[in-house]
Amino acid sequence: MAVVKFEFTGLFGLAGALTSGEEEYATRFSIFDLITLMRHHAKIIGTARAGFGLFILSTLVLFSTMIVGMGLIGTLGCIWFAPMKDERKKRLRSIVEILEAWNYMDVFIASVFMIISQIGEMAGNLASDICGGEQLFAALGHFGVLSERHARCYNVVPSFQSGVFILMLYSCMLKLLSNTVVSALAQYMDDVNLLSKNEKALNAINMNLNDGNRKKSIHDYNASDDESYVDVSKKMFAKEVRFTDKFMWLLTVSRVGLEK
Repeated sequence: MAVVKFEFTGLFGLAGALTSGEEEYATRFSIFDLITLMRHHAKIIGTARAGFGLFILSTLVLFSTMIVGMGLIGTLGCIWFAPMKDERKKRLRSIVEILEAWNYMDVFIASVFMIISQIGEMAGNLASDICGGEQLFAALGHFGVLSERHARCYNVVPSFQSGVFILMLYSCMLKLLSNTVVSALAQYMDDVNLLSKNEKALNAINMNLNDGNRKKSIHDYNASDDESYVDVSKKMFAKEVRFTDKFMWLLTVSRVGLEK
């Protein structure tokens, strides 16, 4: 899927259009085409410094736009659908955090596309300095010998294609999906920890009741009698927004136990 199109105008573009038999002489590039083009230019330049830089740039583009996104989708899918132990879920959550950090490379990719959008102006200025004859081309354009867009020596007109907007939508949807799954996992882990603490507290109470030190039933137990008792009213704080608060529309009501 094309992300950018380069339309060549001027005498070079006119010659290319006449050769190809089309109205315009243009080339479209996908992400993979741009990566291949950068590595091809690295070979043409021939210097180790330029080759290493373009190789790193092409690798970062490929890794951040494709590999990281696919890896993040697979990891989130495992967390959401696959049954697993809590320890494994914690490890997968760490992997998600690492992959999310790589997603900030989208800002770098956007800057690359901004540079691409300036290619036309740079190419036009460079060609004008090399070719010269601006007055001649202006006269040919004025008298209709050449059309207005071809009344120059060489120029490149870049334009973004649908692939760019699909990549932007893909990035936004991936961020929403990641936020949803990570929020649900965080609340699940908090609930598991709370349940574990409650079970430990209940076991401690039962042990105290069974050792004969206290002759009360569990229903008559007063938490203030416990040395480890802490008045929670003195440690009240505002709870953070949880998954069930942000994504209530994902929840369903279970009527199990409500029907007689």
